[in-house]
Amino acid sequence: MHIVEPGVPHHICTRGNNRRRLFSYPYEFRQFLKLLKDSLVRCNCPLHQVTVMPNHVHLIATPPEKDSLSEAMQLCLQRYAQRRNKRKNASGRLFEERFWCDPLTTLESLEAITLYSDSNAIQASLVDHPADHVWSTCAIHYGQPERTQVPLDMWTPSAWYSSLGPDAPLLYEERMNAYINGRIPDWVASECAPSRAWHHLLTDGGFDAQTDRQRAEIEKRSLRPRTRRILIG
Repeated sequence: MHIVEPGVPHHICTRGNNRRRLFSYPYEFRQFLKLLKDSLVRCNCPLHQVTVMPNHVHLIATPPEKDSLSEAMQLCLQRYAQRRNKRKNASGRLFEERFWCDPLTTLESLEAITLYSDSNAIQASLVDHPADHVWSTCAIHYGQPERTQVPLDMWTPSAWYSSLGPDAPLLYEERMNAYINGRIPDWVASECAPSRAWHHLLTDGGFDAQTDRQRAEIEKRSLRPRTRRILIG
């Protein structure tokens, strides 16, 4: 039995079967984002973060019911695979048999996974600046939604991102600066460790020793197989 915590943000990852390439052209990335948006809306799952890479996808979404994520992802992945196979006159499994997700029950985990996923393209050496990856919400969080192909109306601020500044206007400068500089409000500090190396990552496009250690810790906590990882779909 798959266990999902309704009302809690989840980090979701899906990959190409045998690490095969999923997206080669801009129209394929756009098609996937459209299908993902439609599926999440149909299942009432707000999206807080997404990064579409050539052979895998990271996203953070909140399911209202225990089966909502499974239904949304199955609908999106099946529809995309059918369209891609038809277009290429191909057959066979496109995605891995299962995708996995983890509930993000603290502001600290929301921070870690948001920053990790938003910077995925720079970690893979696809871009020089994380906000340059147009198939990610990084530019939205960075305060420049015009730089991304992810529709702004597809995105809902997470509790962690909202904690960085006032709600109105939506992309308020204080919130954006806090995201860029890794500054966490005092009332959050006891729960959410600041990630000050994020400023170096965004402004210089590189990683210092502190960032390398942080990346290793995030990977250790969130991306390696462990007993609490939940496979669904």
